Amino acid sequence: MGQYTLRKLALLPVTLLCLSIIVFSFMSFISPYARLAVFCNNPEALRTVNLDVLLHRYGLDKPVPAQYWTWLNRLFHADFGWSQSARMPVSQALLRYGAASIELLSLALIWALAGSIILGTYAAVHEQTFSDMFLRVASTVSLAIPEFIFGLVLLVVFYSSVNWFPPGRLSFWALNIVYSQGFVTYTGLHTVDSLLNANFWVFLDALRHLFLPSLVVALGMWTTLFRLMRSSLLEVIHEDYVTVARAKGLTEAIVIRKHARRNALLPVITQAGITVVRSIGGIVIVESVFTFRGMGMFLVTAATTLDFPAILGISLVVGAFIILMNIVIDLGYAILDPRIQYK
Repeated sequence: MGQYTLRKLALLPVTLLCLSIIVFSFMSFISPYARLAVFCNNPEALRTVNLDVLLHRYGLDKPVPAQYWTWLNRLFHADFGWSQSARMPVSQALLRYGAASIELLSLALIWALAGSIILGTYAAVHEQTFSDMFLRVASTVSLAIPEFIFGLVLLVVFYSSVNWFPPGRLSFWALNIVYSQGFVTYTGLHTVDSLLNANFWVFLDALRHLFLPSLVVALGMWTTLFRLMRSSLLEVIHEDYVTVARAKGLTEAIVIRKHARRNALLPVITQAGITVVRSIGGIVIVESVFTFRGMGMFLVTAATTLDFPAILGISLVVGAFIILMNIVIDLGYAILDPRIQYK
């Protein structure tokens, strides 16, 4: 396990380097003048300084390897250029919108895990009953419902009709508090920062805005995790050690909760990491429907305005996140199940 972890960590810089080369190769499709925004994080310079002077300053008149080295060196200093669509440096925009997407995915994962574990356990214990068949049909139907349709229905019911869960990330009054001088931003996650600032009302407002979009994202996660939990538990409850636990006189609830479900959770928890990676593409639609200013909506705005620095920065961050998540998933298999041996 230790050697496997070291090998994975040793390959991580190489993998990230390959990712940077692939992303940089996309820049060959745009003109040197369009690349200036990737290297220059001062929008005033793009308007006041001669562009040929800037091309020479940032080495864009040099061979491609030299340009790549200059760009890579700026990445090490967290300099991704200037985002015209966000009207701020790309690195600052990535921190702000990335925190919003992390907050959304985290809450969605909590919903999905809680729902899949509880309902998956119930369906497995009541196998072939009406409840089991109903939950399996519901999971199939939820898989067939497009996320944007489900999101629009929720908005009509819970926002237009009763105004319980509004779109956006915060209400106007909460935004004024969050961006005031007296509010300290620690993580960029409004739910966490509001608690650290002892502002319970901002915390509740952030949860109100997170509820519906996280529910939509969780729906896509829940289908896979529910079926995996049910099938895994059905396999485990027929194992010999579960039969022995029943023979000892333990109640069925204790057998399921302490013996069967604990082992059935192993594939579910590891699959949850894969599900999060697959949900990254889905949050683009969800954030657009709910006008939730996260990484997905930032990408849509950058793409429609041809904001090349933002597009390249998002590609790098999302690609690095997927690579890191895959490593965490691989290590999770070995940590959660000691029977797995990596050779």
